[in-house]
Amino acid sequence: MPTRWISLRRLSRHTVRKSTVLPTTADLQYLSPLDQLVPRGYFGETLCFPCTDDRFYELLRNGLRSATRSLPYLSSLVTRTSAGVAIGKLRLSEPGEDSLDDMLVYHEVLNGDHITYEALREASFPIGTLNRDIFYPNLPTHGVFPAPVIRARVTRIKGGYVLAVLLHHSVFDGTSLNDVLNLWASSCHLTTEPGVDGSDHIAIHPSRLDRRAILGGPAAANDKYIAKPSDIYLEKADKECNPRSVCRGIWSFFRSCFPTSTAKSLHSEPATAPADLSTTLYKIPSIKLARLKREINTLTTRLDLGVDFVSTNDVLCALIWSAATLAKTPDPSTPRLKKCFGVRRMRHDDTWTTGIAVNVRSRLVPALPLDWLGNALGVAWVNVPGHTLRSADGSVESLAKIARVAAAIRKGITEVDDNKFKNLVHYVDGHDDFCRLRWRPVDKMFDFYITSWAGQSGIYSKEWGAGAVENAKCEAIRCLMLVLPSIACILPPRARLTTSTGGRTESDLDPAMSCVGKTGSTDAGNGTVLNGDDCLTPVKSNVRTKAKKGEPVDDGKDVEVAITLEHAQMKQLLASELFNMYAEVIDTC
Repeated sequence: MPTRWISLRRLSRHTVRKSTVLPTTADLQYLSPLDQLVPRGYFGETLCFPCTDDRFYELLRNGLRSATRSLPYLSSLVTRTSAGVAIGKLRLSEPGEDSLDDMLVYHEVLNGDHITYEALREASFPIGTLNRDIFYPNLPTHGVFPAPVIRARVTRIKGGYVLAVLLHHSVFDGTSLNDVLNLWASSCHLTTEPGVDGSDHIAIHPSRLDRRAILGGPAAANDKYIAKPSDIYLEKADKECNPRSVCRGIWSFFRSCFPTSTAKSLHSEPATAPADLSTTLYKIPSIKLARLKREINTLTTRLDLGVDFVSTNDVLCALIWSAATLAKTPDPSTPRLKKCFGVRRMRHDDTWTTGIAVNVRSRLVPALPLDWLGNALGVAWVNVPGHTLRSADGSVESLAKIARVAAAIRKGITEVDDNKFKNLVHYVDGHDDFCRLRWRPVDKMFDFYITSWAGQSGIYSKEWGAGAVENAKCEAIRCLMLVLPSIACILPPRARLTTSTGGRTESDLDPAMSCVGKTGSTDAGNGTVLNGDDCLTPVKSNVRTKAKKGEPVDDGKDVEVAITLEHAQMKQLLASELFNMYAEVIDTC
């Protein structure tokens, strides 16, 4: 069978673990210690295509069939291990136990004009509409195993297609989701024309499939990997352990690491958020973010905050966290409130904690390939006094507070290194009861969680049509419903509409843009945007105009952010002077 190899992306300044040994069936069934620890549910996103070709679904189906040949465990099931091993441990079944008909289903809504692609585009692809039941994949009941690795649904509407993809978090993280989508898109090119099932497929390098690589060797070789990490909490040993309690337990905190779907069974009601939660989708012009970053870096140096720089991601996370904390803070006269959804509400004088997901692929020694498939993430737990977070109101004085928050985030992310990560995975690997493990600091619950998919912007340039179907580039990415409280998801930067957004021209969004050159958003002047691992990725722009010396430049893109809070808290966030200085509401639901 002919194959095509995907070459490893180059890693500068890092030694990459390389393996040429093809994975065995046992290797493909293995799930790492981190796979055991992350939430045992689904996460995913929705992709919107302006394609009107009748053959697009068949092309997607053939592409997924080919991608499954490249990555066989896409057709596996997540299941429990047999007796005699650690309680609650999961593994993958042999490939082929799931069917293509179940992995991808087709639906169409062509009658009537209540949902059209043009209407979605005019509304900037609102998250509320795209999370309606007609677009949502069917899932098995939450907590029941075996569970599929992937569920996808393609819905044809007037003027386009909507593809919703869910992956099981015990198999993939957010970075891997992007790689799976890229593999799927590339696999569509292997069929010369839609409807022809070619035997060609893309061969994935074995080093990308080695889940044991995150261990870096046996724990016995180094005693420092045996100590219990500070961010692992153990429940009481007498706690009941059955399949559903395992999922509920592990899900109890870290479930917010990535936007995660509700457990929607095959015959359940439409996927909707709980009645007392609200999700708002914002967009932030990159030029505004670049200007804020420049000011914050200046203050960081002037105040000697102990960091050499803060990245775009640090600044954006600081802005989001500060605004959300002010919205979440109860009235000072209100007594300490009860826990809600497992998230404590805190007094004004408390320290607040956020968790920020960190891609560790390049941080390990030896480093993993950047396109390594599996869960390779750490969590930076950042503690900041509440009064510092709440003081950020947009004034000159408050910018110093945002600088302190951004510096704290930078320090927290820097601390997620090889030693810390290996300590975590080796401790989990040696444990005999996964029912008891909770990935959170021992002494407190979290107050907010931030994850970034900003590094997935390359999916916008990916051509899914294989040259046979036109207009098959993804035009918008949206996370599936954020049904958990106190979480923000940073989406990939998206090209700004050139005509209008919600009835307004782009110059109306920021008057300064009309006189600022539309080039790349900058980091230290080198034309970059943030990605999911607080690093920066070069941006290419076809439109270049001059900007004043030292002035950040605009790449014509918006950074999009989805935030979920309780309804009352969301009302406060929507009224936030600080956030409204930089962000504009796309949709709230």
